[in-house]
Amino acid sequence: MQSRDWLFLAVMGVGLWLSFGGKLPDVTPTPAPFPSDGLRVLILEETADRGKLPRSQLEILSSTTLVKWLNQHCVKDGWRKLDDDTTAEELKLAAPVWQKAFEQTKADAKGTTPWIAVTDGRSGESVPLPKTEAELMTLLAKYGGA
Repeated sequence: MQSRDWLFLAVMGVGLWLSFGGKLPDVTPTPAPFPSDGLRVLILEETADRGKLPRSQLEILSSTTLVKWLNQHCVKDGWRKLDDDTTAEELKLAAPVWQKAFEQTKADAKGTTPWIAVTDGRSGESVPLPKTEAELMTLLAKYGGA
């Protein structure tokens, strides 16, 4: 076969794959939800609503596995869990990155809690907190490795 024959077969193969529901991977990075110098994670919750959460999300919010992972993978002082009612006065002693992260994440959440914002400094996500610890760890691994 000549090289143009291989090219034709490759194009046809991709066309068939797509016609049967295959998808090309999304290679467009999502922008960072807030400025950061490395891996940072903010979990926003309404502590008064913990009793309304499914057990799996309650387990996330008290997970020692999660805390250990965050301590090992995030930059120094690289994660926070904050109530969505935290005030500017309460945050005034926090680093500016956390003030901005809280402001932006609360705006993204639009009152929905629990919510998570994760960034590696270049890209990231600001989304509802996954339902299970396994789903959360998959999300975190996208930006901070395994």
